[in-house]
Amino acid sequence: MDEAAMQSFANNVDSTLVSCIYCNVSFKDKTELRAHCQTEIHEMMIMSDEGHDWFWRPPPRGFKSDTYVLCQNWKDSGTCRFGVQCVQAHGEVELIEWKERFRYREMKLQRAREKELFGKSYTEELLEKWVQSPSPDTLMCDRIDEVKHLCADLVPDAELNKINEIRKEITLSISERWTVHNSDIVYFHSELVSSSTSEDWEKKLRSMYPCPQNETFVLSHATMTENKFTRNNYRERMHELLFIEEMSRYDLIANYNLTTKLKITRSYILSPNSMAASTAKYSNNGELFASISLGRELSEDTSEGRLILMHCNSVYLCPSGTQSETGRKVFEALIEDKGKSTIYLRLSSDTVSQLQLTPDSDIEVQIQFQLNRIPYCEWHYILDKMPNFKAIFPETYLEPIIPWSPSRQWSRNLDYRLNIKQKEAVVAITTPLSISLPPILVIGPFGTGKTFTLAQAIRNLIKDPANRILLCTHSNSAADLYIKDYLDKWVVAGEENARPLRVYYQKRWVATVNSVVQK
Repeated sequence: MDEAAMQSFANNVDSTLVSCIYCNVSFKDKTELRAHCQTEIHEMMIMSDEGHDWFWRPPPRGFKSDTYVLCQNWKDSGTCRFGVQCVQAHGEVELIEWKERFRYREMKLQRAREKELFGKSYTEELLEKWVQSPSPDTLMCDRIDEVKHLCADLVPDAELNKINEIRKEITLSISERWTVHNSDIVYFHSELVSSSTSEDWEKKLRSMYPCPQNETFVLSHATMTENKFTRNNYRERMHELLFIEEMSRYDLIANYNLTTKLKITRSYILSPNSMAASTAKYSNNGELFASISLGRELSEDTSEGRLILMHCNSVYLCPSGTQSETGRKVFEALIEDKGKSTIYLRLSSDTVSQLQLTPDSDIEVQIQFQLNRIPYCEWHYILDKMPNFKAIFPETYLEPIIPWSPSRQWSRNLDYRLNIKQKEAVVAITTPLSISLPPILVIGPFGTGKTFTLAQAIRNLIKDPANRILLCTHSNSAADLYIKDYLDKWVVAGEENARPLRVYYQKRWVATVNSVVQK
């Protein structure tokens, strides 16, 4: 691009007041201009290299100017088997134009930043100032003396009744739960295990994000009316939706809340299904065990059964008929083991002494199952600590280009059983980190080969000993499946890089682990 054209472009931008030189539109004030600069159309315009006559292929996206190189095949023979899909320049002239187009785009972006036409949101601008400020506390702080923060939800009159009905539907469907607000709770404490750093951190998390209550929970108007997530509303909407999901889960497990007799014992024997081995557990230091007969089997095929089996680690119990004018006294007990129709509880020494419990006796109690709130608190915490949401909302005007080539698509390193779409997923996952791509999401119904596809991607990645892979699953069985069906077979075949380090839940019974996985 000649210097005269670049100077002309710069002068046009400099003369702009409340108009956008890129999109050729004008606005009444800077507020409207700022809103326009955040639109996808404007972002595409300032990122494009239009406005100049180009003669050769467009340069590949995802590459910087200093990574553009000549195609060796083209240089040697004047032809390239990859054709227009080749990410390397076919000739010196094309290489020069690619670098010129890159400089042109950089110049447009720089001018847009200088004239405040880049489209940053207020939050992004404030965060940038806060990071660069030598005294961040003078720019932004959580609270100021003599100032009270009040957040009001503005709701149009026409939608007020609808919002109230939805709020009522959510809160009325939730059973009364025992909380510190309506009960005196004796929390579980054991002298056998001292307080750890993780327990102190979990206690802090629970205090930062208290359990949502139907009396105080307020559903905002924006959550009901905004049809999609954006960078600007993601944090607030997700906080509210997490609270709603947590309350809904409590409503589901309330179906298993019951009044029953606890059978108190010093010890019990537990044996996994279809196994000859068994384990005996004995109480110590004034603690006792108690067994609950649910009357119906727990099943992971039901929502409430799945929640209790996988997401409940304690219960609240209250002796029947003990509620007085001074209030209800509730005791926390840990869930020690779970069976299909029986649950074993661990009772603290405080609970044993205050209820005067003895081994081989019964006591009638009301029981409420308690969800493990730590995952929800961690999700809330992560939302508050994320500096921005660019990973969740990538720049859509920058279309990600996966460096496809026939040699990668039909590589002998890929399993012949992979179909076209599965191969595309493997190629995307194994793309070098030097090429910026958004997160790869593999979606499909049961039985469509998602696990198989990820396993093949892992197999390709571990060919480089420098690569490290963290494989996370929602269940023990899913994690073990990768080892049994894939990694173990590769190790046996001589691929030592496929040998994993399996991280177990610290309280998992080793006897339930598959023998192949235990190797």
